Amino acid sequence: MPNARVAGFPFRLEVRCDGASVTLLSQTAAQAATQAPITAQLGEIIVVAQVYDPKLLIAEFTAPATISDRGQQTSMIVNWSKAHSSVVGLPAVPQRASITFDDASVNRVDGPVQAPLAGAKHVELHGRLAEGSGLDRPVIETVLQIAGGSVQGLHPLLVQPFDADVRTMLSGLKDFRQSPGRSGFAKSRPPADMSRSCSPGLRRAI
Repeated sequence: MPNARVAGFPFRLEVRCDGASVTLLSQTAAQAATQAPITAQLGEIIVVAQVYDPKLLIAEFTAPATISDRGQQTSMIVNWSKAHSSVVGLPAVPQRASITFDDASVNRVDGPVQAPLAGAKHVELHGRLAEGSGLDRPVIETVLQIAGGSVQGLHPLLVQPFDADVRTMLSGLKDFRQSPGRSGFAKSRPPADMSRSCSPGLRRAI
């Protein structure tokens, strides 16, 4: 069971959690019958909320993270030197969110053997509600930036270090407004469409 500690009051609220885990469940009955849940377990999470800016939530993550199917052995290990995220707009629907990783690596695990799968010197993912987007039909703008990235086993060009800048707009989500008695994105449901993309970029790192 995760070990949580609370500190920082009265100027801020800081929560530290060791051994936190997240389980990704299938969204439909058909998927649940054929796809096993995926569990990711982290070393430590530190979440901080400032009293003077309560709508901003900042988090830091300590490596490594292990990924596995329920009841199965670890299939992947993710490492990084520094990782943090921020969310603006809580406790209502978030207005924007971001997450960054430095010196990230993903290794595939096969018994006692680990094999490199992907890595990057720096990764950033940013998302926000598009200007003028309504909560009943939200449109989300995303930006993914990769510096010094590499991917094994897909294409020879991706093995060599590259930089990438990918910008997309996500639409097709139904509703971000909360329903009475339910929390979070209670009425949001699939499918979502990657309806538009702009400014994609892929270049070889020097």
